[in-house]
Amino acid sequence: MRLAWGLLAGLICPLAAPALDPPSPVPALAQMQRRFDGLTDLSARFERTFQWKLAGKKQTFKGKLILKKPDKFRFEADGQVVSTDGQSVWNYTPATRQVVIRRYAPPEKDRTPEGLLFNLLFRGTSAQDYVARDAGAARRDGKACHLVDLTARQEGAYIAAVRLWVETGTALPIRVEYTDFNGDVTTYRLWELNPYRKMADDAFRFTPPAGVEVVDLR
Repeated sequence: MRLAWGLLAGLICPLAAPALDPPSPVPALAQMQRRFDGLTDLSARFERTFQWKLAGKKQTFKGKLILKKPDKFRFEADGQVVSTDGQSVWNYTPATRQVVIRRYAPPEKDRTPEGLLFNLLFRGTSAQDYVARDAGAARRDGKACHLVDLTARQEGAYIAAVRLWVETGTALPIRVEYTDFNGDVTTYRLWELNPYRKMADDAFRFTPPAGVEVVDLR
């Protein structure tokens, strides 16, 4: 999990994206985008699975996330926390008994699966980077879904392809699968998605547990 949490330090940038993509010609994606255009808060549980093609290995962990536009999020799994209130970013790792605090300074782009996930949850699509195709109907976790395939416009892009399972009734994604240029696959299964629960600002601030080392880099 260390690799995944290393990537999470740069996840803030998609939350503050200033412009919305134009409506998608793929109906399921357009419906999902309209849903996210009006979204201000979101909470969900997730299961992240990484399949390493070359080694034939798989890594899975579960967690929960909360988000609030335009620049607040909190991501927790196995006691680890990455959180920002839009000014500071806290990265807490229980195994090292350490909290690293940085100033909120989003990079220009984040093309990791995690970065794309947060971009998806706040914007609903990535039309500027991917070509969308309707892949038909399916069922996942007992729910009727529309499949949408996204293919990178740029040759050699780190994330070459994305598949979305968009729940028919809610127009929310319940599964997102990212395939990188090495053929490795990162899958997020999402459930208990709640766009109605309003998040208090203090939910995105982190108070270090007693006795842990605090490394303040602000």
